Amino acid sequence: MDYRSVGGVFTSSDPGENAREAVGRLRAGLADFPVGALLFFAPPSSCDSRLLAAGIRDAFPEAKTFGCSGAGVIHDGMLLDNAFTAMAFSAGVFETLEIAAVGGIDSNPLALDQALGDLRTRLGRDLLDLDYREYLGFVLIDGLSSSMEPIMNRIGDLTNILFTGGCAGDELKFEKTLVYANGQVYENGMVIAVMRPRGKWGVIKSQSVVPGDQTLTATRVEEDRNVIWEFDGKPAAQAFADAIGVAAEDLTPEKFSECPLALMADGQPFIRSIATPVGDGGLRLYLRPARGLRYVIARTKDLAPETRADVEAKRREIGGISAIVNISCILRKLQMIRDGSVEAHSEVFAGFPSAGFFSFGEIFIGLVNQTATMVAFA
Repeated sequence: MDYRSVGGVFTSSDPGENAREAVGRLRAGLADFPVGALLFFAPPSSCDSRLLAAGIRDAFPEAKTFGCSGAGVIHDGMLLDNAFTAMAFSAGVFETLEIAAVGGIDSNPLALDQALGDLRTRLGRDLLDLDYREYLGFVLIDGLSSSMEPIMNRIGDLTNILFTGGCAGDELKFEKTLVYANGQVYENGMVIAVMRPRGKWGVIKSQSVVPGDQTLTATRVEEDRNVIWEFDGKPAAQAFADAIGVAAEDLTPEKFSECPLALMADGQPFIRSIATPVGDGGLRLYLRPARGLRYVIARTKDLAPETRADVEAKRREIGGISAIVNISCILRKLQMIRDGSVEAHSEVFAGFPSAGFFSFGEIFIGLVNQTATMVAFA
């Protein structure tokens, strides 16, 4: 086996003890496994992230180790809080795996260029020269950063390969999100990995929504605050409420989740979820709006059947699945809990190891919401 997942729920109220416990479980679970790379996720509130990152580096000195904090983790399909999960890759999985990490991305405009320059040096070639059919980019980024979208836009300009990944979370505390690389912890940071798997692989973008016929065009926005003040010249909250058939005072987080906004490209929705009403009739989105953007109102549907169909389609495409790295929106987790589909969703991932986390934004080329972005390895 080239892949192995290890994880579990923390048992102590002491974050330091939980970090040591996680490292101990990883040592035991991977004692007979030739670890070449280790991707791990854990919450920053119940686990000492610095002890965890350094402990994993010391436990597996020959491996490349990286990860981030999450708003809960996904271990072998199970939704776990106060827990950690990790995916170990054998030394033979990747022909190439290079990792660069930087902190202070909001205060340092050169942070991304420094990370990409580091990757160019490690790879020995420019990222624009990489074949998208052979190489995959993977990004983990601070989920509270104001630079997430500009960074992903610039990565798209400077590379030709597909980048996926997600934004670190902190169990809905919205206080501190962290990324990890090779024993170090980065605040307001990002980790960028470029990998060339030896076997077949594929990326899954799973969105359990149906785009509708109704559209709303943003006519007055405040980009820096992620706020839309007007749709089609009308107060945004009222225009949205009218479109979904409720009173403006009845708009709730559940309504926003059930009726997300989406941008359409090549017939596919890229979701831009509404976070909350703001001010006098405005709506704050999780991602940055722009004047003139035309949003489609979508409706959510059962998560489990759609996720299963997307995973099975990828299984057929690449000839089987041996492991999945699964990054899923925190809003999908809340939906699963509301509609009672947690167990059905977990069953989708039976039969192979998987590890992931619930994020504050998902990466598929750019940033999206209410999406699962998965990497499947044959």
